Amino acid sequence: MPIKKAKDEEGLLAFRIRDFLIKNGYEIRSFNPPGSQGGIVLLDKYRGRGSIKPDVIALKNKKVILVEVKPKFGQKDIKKLNSLNKNHIENLASKLRLSSSWIASYKKYLIKAICIKTNKKEIDRLPIPEDFLVFAYIKEQIIPYQRGRDLNQI
Repeated sequence: MPIKKAKDEEGLLAFRIRDFLIKNGYEIRSFNPPGSQGGIVLLDKYRGRGSIKPDVIALKNKKVILVEVKPKFGQKDIKKLNSLNKNHIENLASKLRLSSSWIASYKKYLIKAICIKTNKKEIDRLPIPEDFLVFAYIKEQIIPYQRGRDLNQI
């Protein structure tokens, strides 16, 4: 069945990245594909103002990957994950039951990522920060990159 809508394509990518992370030893702690009503919400302030709801949150040892999934690159997804602050991090650690030592050194363990349908050349041209991981969906495969480089492991 062909994909007819952007939401259908986004859903396909969400399921593909979820399966990819599981195959690479990650535990999916939150999965929020288009149309879902669930997922972990990272709260900033009282009553959810400034809250962030990543599409996928995965955990392996102390590494936590937050993934935003879209068929096409959008700066909005970068801004969303870059807006994480101390309150979001503490809320994430609490919901994943991570220690206070994780919070103190979270920059070492937190991986911000986007999953988009793209190729190597396009990744190098996109305004993606150095600290972001890109899960590229190419020829029905998920391939992790950082600034256009293939990564052996995540």
